[in-house]
Amino acid sequence: KSATGPDVPTTRDFEVMCKGKVTARDIIKSERAILKGLDWRIWAPTNSQMAYQILNVARSRINSCVNKSVWNQLVDNVLQQTEFSVRSSRLASHLQSSVAIGAILNAVEQTSGIGYRSVIQNLVEVLDNFDFHDPHKTAKNHL
Repeated sequence: KSATGPDVPTTRDFEVMCKGKVTARDIIKSERAILKGLDWRIWAPTNSQMAYQILNVARSRINSCVNKSVWNQLVDNVLQQTEFSVRSSRLASHLQSSVAIGAILNAVEQTSGIGYRSVIQNLVEVLDNFDFHDPHKTAKNHL
């Protein structure tokens, strides 16, 4: 074990687990093909990227509750909330999805002209379809 937790399995470990059906060279070749397909974009999303993705999924459900200018104001408020979260050391240990959800909920409260109850209901339905750590215990209290 390393100081930070269990050691990461090596390609040789995987070769042994596969009982020789796949070689370490095959594994490395496959990993490179995947990375090339992803254009080496393998980093975790930022808080704002996560919030934007959640809003994109929720948009079709929320469109019936808000007009375009209110939607744009909501998105701006969410992005502002996520920018504030970057500066908060208290939120550094939270998952990006938790911070994004908190930012969205705070922005809904801040945005005027929005059907608050309807938007929240639609957001919760969308969030329940994601596999988040705990969407009901968000970073909202910390933002």
